Amino acid sequence: SDLEKFQCRLALVDYFRYVFGIEDVNNPEAVRSFYDALQSQRQGYNTEGRSYVASVLEGCVRNIQPKDLLRYDENIKRHTEKLNRHRAEPITLKYFQILAALMTEHYLDRFTSDADTFLGELNAFVQEQNDIRTGYKYLPAFELDDLNKLAFWMATGSGKTLVMHLNYYQYLDYASNHPDLQPDNILLVT
Repeated sequence: SDLEKFQCRLALVDYFRYVFGIEDVNNPEAVRSFYDALQSQRQGYNTEGRSYVASVLEGCVRNIQPKDLLRYDENIKRHTEKLNRHRAEPITLKYFQILAALMTEHYLDRFTSDADTFLGELNAFVQEQNDIRTGYKYLPAFELDDLNKLAFWMATGSGKTLVMHLNYYQYLDYASNHPDLQPDNILLVT
């Protein structure tokens, strides 16, 4: 049903919040504290070429190897440079845009490298949340077909179109190693 699909999307948000460092995704203060820590970082990249956001996340991510987080961050920097190539005024991603892009990197990496294991981890997280969240809506388990779509829910003016362009490069990058994922064409509707 549409309600179950929406609930899966909410479970995916919580899963990625957990993977990227929020210990208790059901605690609004823990969620706020996480975002406040990211928001307080400088924008852009340090002298080593790492985003300040990734530097903060390095100590708190779960199920992501440090080398993978570094690779994700490097990919985002490379894709952002592509976006800036023909811009009169270069863009600098905000902390929440970098976080969204890092989550997309992890999602695409897991989906293209081992979707079955990724599905199992998602469903284990959903089961754990269902056990913890008594009184909340039951979160349905994911099926493999549920993993072929990804959407962002962001505020007006937050740069969704910019993130979408970044996601375009991210998808093409991961699909390049998977002929069955390479699109014949792309229809962009905004």
